[in-house]
Amino acid sequence: MRIRWRTFWFLVGFLLFLIALWLAWLLPDLGFFRLDMESLYLPKDGMVLVNLKEGKPANSYSLASYGIGWRAFLELWPLILLSMMVGYPLGVVYHWLFRLLIPEKPVPQENSAKEQELWHLAADQSNKLWLQSLELRDLRSELQQARQEFSDQKVAHGAHRKNTAMFERKTASLAQELTKARAKIKRLEARRR
Repeated sequence: MRIRWRTFWFLVGFLLFLIALWLAWLLPDLGFFRLDMESLYLPKDGMVLVNLKEGKPANSYSLASYGIGWRAFLELWPLILLSMMVGYPLGVVYHWLFRLLIPEKPVPQENSAKEQELWHLAADQSNKLWLQSLELRDLRSELQQARQEFSDQKVAHGAHRKNTAMFERKTASLAQELTKARAKIKRLEARRR
């Protein structure tokens, strides 16, 4: 994602505005001072830092300059500006080193109409293959079920054939006995006459 220059300058201005608000909230309680080099020297006019030990002055330092609140900011702004002027080029150098060491990913180019058409064709073919694989899986399960039913029917048919053969043997046996019984009846009738 590329940031446009207007957006960049708006962000810089907004950041400076936030820094000014932060300083207005923070500065009234802050300040700076610079010590004189001579110790235990009390000037006629000015400020002095006194080090107390057990309630009695042990050491004192006169302040060569001091500032509290906005006066400190007004005296220190050249140092702040110098820090920003040095920090910006260092940031740019870091940015370019970062870009050299870690290359950007190439921006994907837009596909032409023919490439999009081929892409859609490939997607359609993929969908068709997927649907055919689902149909093939369903057909395989149906084939497996039909084979199981055929196997069951074959077993049932084999049992039915055995029963039929047994019934045929019994029928043949009964037919022989019936024939013998008829022959016996005829003999008995013939003796009776």
